Amino acid sequence: GSRKGIRESLTGRMTTIELHPLTLAECHSKPPSLFLRLFSEQKPHWQEKLSAHTWCSEAALKQSLVSGGLPGICFRRDDDVKQRLWESHLDTLLTRDIQLIRQVRVSPNKMLIILKELARLQGLPCSTSHLARLAGLSVPGTKQILQAMEGLFLLRPYGPTYFVEDVGLGHHLSPWNGTISRH
Repeated sequence: GSRKGIRESLTGRMTTIELHPLTLAECHSKPPSLFLRLFSEQKPHWQEKLSAHTWCSEAALKQSLVSGGLPGICFRRDDDVKQRLWESHLDTLLTRDIQLIRQVRVSPNKMLIILKELARLQGLPCSTSHLARLAGLSVPGTKQILQAMEGLFLLRPYGPTYFVEDVGLGHHLSPWNGTISRH
């Protein structure tokens, strides 16, 4: 596809950079979290050190979990506009962009069923056969869709679990109930 042409014309001059959604600190123009640095020190009392540097209220954290970190969407204040942008984003990803990663002959609606189920089950084990049954697809076809969604940075696998890369998109797909849990 399009990447093949790019590789041929720019041999040795192309790289792929993974861009993650904005963090809560970036959205609020705050310095990066001390979390990773404190864990790398491996000293006791890291929880106290972290709580001493807390600047984010629980309400701001909950709002971040709902809004996500995709720049074109997360700063929108009007919920109706935000919902339309999420729908447009998903439509573009599932009808056009996914074909650039892997040629799939599956309707966007079936891919959306898989994505919604994974958003609902974030942090919990989920089998490919369960997703295939739910969407009415074969297991190999479902695996191809999951790989393509990973390639689009929609999903991130972690063992037998998947996470939607942007928490706001996860909330859009499976609305969050308002209580913070380990998921």
